[in-house]
Amino acid sequence: MYGIISHKRISEIGKFQIKDITKISFQYNNPAADRGGTVEDKEKIKEFMEYINNCVVAKKKIQTPMTGYNQMAGLYIGNKEAMSILFYNNFIEINGIQYNMVKNKLSSEKIDDFIKSAAFYDPLIQYISLMTDSKDLKEISNQIMSKYLDEYKKDRVAKELRIADFTINKIDDIQGNADKFNFFADYSERPADMNSYCLAGNGIIKGDWFLNRTSFVYVEKVNNVYRITNMGTGR
Repeated sequence: MYGIISHKRISEIGKFQIKDITKISFQYNNPAADRGGTVEDKEKIKEFMEYINNCVVAKKKIQTPMTGYNQMAGLYIGNKEAMSILFYNNFIEINGIQYNMVKNKLSSEKIDDFIKSAAFYDPLIQYISLMTDSKDLKEISNQIMSKYLDEYKKDRVAKELRIADFTINKIDDIQGNADKFNFFADYSERPADMNSYCLAGNGIIKGDWFLNRTSFVYVEKVNNVYRITNMGTGR
């Protein structure tokens, strides 16, 4: 144990060793603005765990309910979450208990840099939002579908899901009104890595493209922002 009995490292609180952690899941307080992700690479996990475990913490005498954390990290051993950590500017919260950082304070900027460099993520429909001046539902449908597919072109998307290009072949069968509607989309994708790409849903393989993939997409408008609420291959 580190020094004074009330001063501990994160692994001591969790009663695990760094090598036990097999996955780290990250998220931000505002996931619509910043995406989290998952790290399963052993060396990257070791790098992050050694960084946060160098911090020495002490349980806060007064536990004050807080909001507005910077990042959250879920530490996993196998498929079981061993610890949840919320990172604030001046303290951290471990499994719902707040701790002051008394030595080797953690930097929110360093954690952010690590997430952006090491964590892969799967774009989720609830993070896709669109503001547009258009009043035409077909144009809005095309814009929000394009924005959704563009997310899968980003480097931080896991290679099994990442695409290099896409085309939207058809948008039709639009039902609803400007505040709540759904539509049918026919689109094609070119995977970034054909050998590792994991095809979910439908589509026809032709060369290095998956052609004529189809989805029904559900959209709602709240406070002048369009969001995808659901997607599926059938209504």
